[in-house]
Amino acid sequence: MELGAGHNQLFWKAESKQADRTRFSLTYNFKCIYNIDTVKDLSIVPFIGYNRFGGISAEEPNGYKDKYWIDAIDGGFFLLYGYDNIRLGTGLKYSRHLKATTCAYGRIVDPPDTQRSWEEYDVMYFFKKYSYSISLRADYKMNNHVFIIFESWFGLNNFAHHDLDNILTIKQNHYRFLAGFVL
Repeated sequence: MELGAGHNQLFWKAESKQADRTRFSLTYNFKCIYNIDTVKDLSIVPFIGYNRFGGISAEEPNGYKDKYWIDAIDGGFFLLYGYDNIRLGTGLKYSRHLKATTCAYGRIVDPPDTQRSWEEYDVMYFFKKYSYSISLRADYKMNNHVFIIFESWFGLNNFAHHDLDNILTIKQNHYRFLAGFVL
């Protein structure tokens, strides 16, 4: 089992306007893995888990800002090459999006002197129900039961909803630090 936290980045482009959500934020994730040793020093590691990803926007000149969070079930695999206590490799995953929410500080069209408050909305209509990502991974085995992991995931597909994908592009990056426990 692996438990961890990660920094997320959402990259939005609507026609010619870039509206990225890349401010520092941490979200949690966990997954169950199974290690399959193949030929010498090479492992296939299938996994399934839960992931929350998204991003936080910069503050606009009028005071507007927002946060987007997407809850997903991930399934995929890593191909890892090991030497001593270190393994390096790449992975591929499919994410099934379960829920998407935003917390917005006012509305983007409000004038600067508007009284603002945080409001939460369901925004699943913006997103496809799935996305694909590719990963780079390094893990270090501290002892027979504990290891530490760094993963970086890069979105492969535009996961703006099908009705919007001709005018809107949404992709994501996710950088994770995890602790693994052998049960």
